[in-house]
Parts: sequence; C-alpha cells; structure tokens
Amino acid sequence: MIVDRQFPNDRHALIESIKRETSGSRVVAIHAGHFLLHYDEEERRLIPCIASEMSSPRYDGIREVLAEFPLLSWRLACGIAESLPDAARYMLTIVNDWQYVPSGADRRKFYEDFANLPASFIDEARSAQNEGIKLLTPKGPSGFSASQPYFSERSLRNQYNRRVKRLIKQHALPSDVELNLGDDGATCNLLDVMGRKREVYCSSKDADCSSEVAELIYQTFSLVKCDTFINLYPAVCKEYVEPGSELPKRLFGTGVSCVINLALPATGIADERALFDGAEIAIHRI
Repeated sequence: MIVDRQFPNDRHALIESIKRETSGSRVVAIHAGHFLLHYDEEERRLIPCIASEMSSPRYDGIREVLAEFPLLSWRLACGIAESLPDAARYMLTIVNDWQYVPSGADRRKFYEDFANLPASFIDEARSAQNEGIKLLTPKGPSGFSASQPYFSERSLRNQYNRRVKRLIKQHALPSDVELNLGDDGATCNLLDVMGRKREVYCSSKDADCSSEVAELIYQTFSLVKCDTFINLYPAVCKEYVEPGSELPKRLFGTGVSCVINLALPATGIADERALFDGAEIAIHRI
C-alpha cells in the first residue's frame, strides 16, 4: 500500500526523506541508471543509450533527448547509497532491451560488446566515500567492474511469466488470486487497493512493465534478502511501476517490507536540477 507521496525539490530534500523512511533497514537495494538500447545503422549493432557511450556526432540528437538520464540517475543513487551507512547497500541497473530494438538485431552481441558497466558508472560508484556499496548483478553481489552487470527487461518479463505458470501448474497461487482457465489459456487477476480487478498474468500475452518490476524485486530479494528496495525510474513508467511494486509480496511472498519509488523526468534533461522538475516519491509499506 502507498502510505505517502512526497515531492522533493533537490538532492538534500530527497536524501533526508529517504534516510527517514529507511530508518532501521538492514539491507537496501537501489535500482538506477536505467537505459535504452539504440540500434546503430552504420555499425549494425546495438549500443547503450548512455551519453558517455555515445561520443560520435551522429548520436547528438538522441544523446540530448534520451541519453543523459542514466548517468544522472545513477549518480543520484550513489549519493543516496552513501547516505545510508548503517545498512548493507547494493546498486543495480536495468537495460530496456526490447522497446526500440528492431527485429533481427543481435542482443547477444550487445551483452558481449558491453560486458562491463560504463566507466562513467564505475567512477561514480567508486567516488562514493563509503566503500561498502556493492553492485548487484543477476548472478549476485560483485565488484563494480564485474561482467554481465545488467538485468535485462526482456529476461525479467519472460522469467515472471514462467514463475506464474509454475505456480498455476503446482496449484500454489495465493488464495486471493482469481484464476481463469479457458480455451485460450490462463489468466490471473488480483484486486488492487481500490477494489478494482487487475490482470497480472495472461498465458497468451507477453508480460508488461508491472510484471518486470515484480520479477526484479523478487530476484533482488532472493539474492540479498533486502528489506528495502529503492527504484529511481523514468516517470513515464509510473502507472506500471507502482502496481508492480506490490506484486512480489502478493504473488511470491517476497519479504521486502518497504519499496520507495522515485519517478523522475527522463527526456531532455541536462543536469541534476532537471531531475527534480516533477520528481515524485511513492512510499509503499508492504
């Protein structure tokens, strides 16, 4: 349940709010640095839509519109992590590897070509004064130069669908999940806090961003047993991120008791001040 909404207007206000809301947390996981993939027609390959990785002049247009958010949000997350020295802290990042990826593009080659975090990300993490902050990868905690550091949106969606499918097969869905079995497959519904029915699974559809967030929180908890999950994400995804944050507990029994969602503007921003133009925190107590 969302118990509070806040609208921080600068870094200090944000960090003070998060310190207050995470008081007593033992393990905090922070997602930031979210980025898209861009298909380079000239090189015929996918590249990360991150400003520091798009130095060629042919990227000027997309860099100014979409590529500044990843490092700015990552830098802000490093500041948040640094301000929470009493908790074990982990940072992670997601790559949107489906939305603007043309059919036939080689995703595997992207993960081979960019097997480490960008140097700009690593430098920001290492500049944090407290050395106890660790990178969380799909395989578990590691140092900030580890290979394959990204959580894949496409993989998260597929893994979520497989997880729910297993629960259906094992007759292990929670009692408040409405399961409908028909000729076209299976669907699952849950009532939200307003009493509205919400579809959380359909065997004939791809999972959406809500499912992806649920799977990310589930996997993060499984890896490090975090009691608090902080998500710095593009505000355009709000209608999916907020309900998705409630699903891991309701569907999978995940032991995350607090989710702090920070919606930030992600397009056309040039500096950290622009991140707070419309920034919104939603505090979930689960």
